[in-house]
Amino acid sequence: MGKRFATRFVYIVREMRTFIAYCTEPDTLLRSLKTALVVGTILGLINHGSELLSGQFAWNWVIPALVTYLIPFAVATYGQAQGKRQRDRLRSAGSSWRQHEQSPSKTRQSEHD
Repeated sequence: MGKRFATRFVYIVREMRTFIAYCTEPDTLLRSLKTALVVGTILGLINHGSELLSGQFAWNWVIPALVTYLIPFAVATYGQAQGKRQRDRLRSAGSSWRQHEQSPSKTRQSEHD
């Protein structure tokens, strides 16, 4: 059981490192920031618009307003990282599939020559 646990632990750590690398890529961060600004502003206006327009916005609403931007940022980042992870897995699976599929076609092509 100890070796099995260690193997699983190494796998989880490797997956976490890969996921964090995807999350910290500049294009991921930039796209997530843009998404958070648009979605967070819309949510902020929906949730706190009346206080802003009436001038009754208080300092105790600063943290909820920041969380309003943080949640779309986190969701967008997670979605992009998962998409990149799936893309890379499909590419690696596809490349091994293509290599397998190309060998018979090369054989068929040489037969026609």
